[in-house]
Amino acid sequence: MSAPTCSVCQKAATLPALICTMCTTVPTYYCDTNCRGRHQTQELVYRCGGLLKELLLAFREAAFDIKIKGVEKIGNKLLIYEDWYDLKDPNEGPLYRFPGHMFDDDSDKSKLLVFCACQEAVAFTFELAETLLRDISATIEEINVDNVDRNSTIVKYVATGRMDGVPYGHNAMIVETKPELGGKSYAFDLAGAQNGQLNAVVPFHEFANKAGEVVSEIHPHGYCKDMCKKIRDGTEGMPETHDHRSSHMQYEIAQRMLAAVKEWEGINKTKLQRLVRSKSDAFVEGKASLIAHVSSDLLAYVVKWEQDGRYIKPFTPLEVPWAMSFHGPKVEECTVEPKGLGSQAYRRFLADKKRRGRFPESMKEFTNALGQTFKFVDLS
Repeated sequence: MSAPTCSVCQKAATLPALICTMCTTVPTYYCDTNCRGRHQTQELVYRCGGLLKELLLAFREAAFDIKIKGVEKIGNKLLIYEDWYDLKDPNEGPLYRFPGHMFDDDSDKSKLLVFCACQEAVAFTFELAETLLRDISATIEEINVDNVDRNSTIVKYVATGRMDGVPYGHNAMIVETKPELGGKSYAFDLAGAQNGQLNAVVPFHEFANKAGEVVSEIHPHGYCKDMCKKIRDGTEGMPETHDHRSSHMQYEIAQRMLAAVKEWEGINKTKLQRLVRSKSDAFVEGKASLIAHVSSDLLAYVVKWEQDGRYIKPFTPLEVPWAMSFHGPKVEECTVEPKGLGSQAYRRFLADKKRRGRFPESMKEFTNALGQTFKFVDLS
């Protein structure tokens, strides 16, 4: 029998064997603790991303805010048909039952669950991500990318039959591991299913170079959370077509999600950090238990809210004309304070500076769901 080799650098493994404490079926050997740390960090990154995505999907199923009357699959494209909203009916909205019965494919279900929810995906997983990633991350940043061609994956038709052709940007979280743990950069694209990105985590260079995306903004972790709070507080405007009640209910459900996670930890006498570091079979079993507990808790919370009269605390929203959301005051593109050369995401942001403001021909003119046509001015 040949001597085992290091799974990271292929050098001869140490004797007595230094093995992975997270693997179950196939032993993974290392030559030293540095290689073990790098390999296990990569495994942790993907486990944490997958766990965050499943928690997000559980949250979105309870906090779903689109009234759907039908879905259709043509090739690889998912067509969703929105129903009429009756904002005068006190028993309608701002949350709606997710139409899970309309789907045979889990990936299509994910596309609708996270549709137009990328900012919420980053905002409402903030505390969980901080908890899971604090021991392995050097930086956690939030980026916005432009030139995302979502209409090749999912298309929404409003109740009038008109297609919503708005070229939305897309938010994702970028995690760079500590130098001693490999110093690699990963995109946590929890809401990426709507753009055809079904994996919760991908290497950052793959994410940023997929289809001509442009990194248009970069901010510290917590920026999306702060923006959502400003919307709820009425200090940040949203289009007049937005049902502001949904922002408040989604926040309440997100808080309930955090409480449900704590409850599960108490019942099982463990912590999320310990769960993601457990052996593979224990991790799979524990994750399934956690998601089942959180899903059941959130759906029960929403049912009770409906039975109690759908009460939402009074608030004063800041509404802006729809066009202002695209042609309003210029947003801050960068609020990070990098150390040295900065993270890989920051360096990509700088490199994309000359590309910002340029749009593919298909995106230079678009018509929104209200039938209003807009043109982007090419700054190149």
